[in-house]
Amino acid sequence: MNALQEIFTSVFPASRDAATLTIAIGILLLAFRRLPSAWRHAIWLLVVVRLLLPVLPESSLSWRN
Repeated sequence: MNALQEIFTSVFPASRDAATLTIAIGILLLAFRRLPSAWRHAIWLLVVVRLLLPVLPESSLSWRN
């Protein structure tokens, strides 16, 4: 049970952060509808990277600080 709890405590914050990032990107893309497709794909790549890296190093620039 301890291993399952450790997995949950690392995956849940990453999923929450990715959901927050997805909403922010959705609002950004609605605001800038004429953004070139290459930029739109690059922005969505941020969400993919966040989901693939559930544990990130600590930073003083974090939105949670």
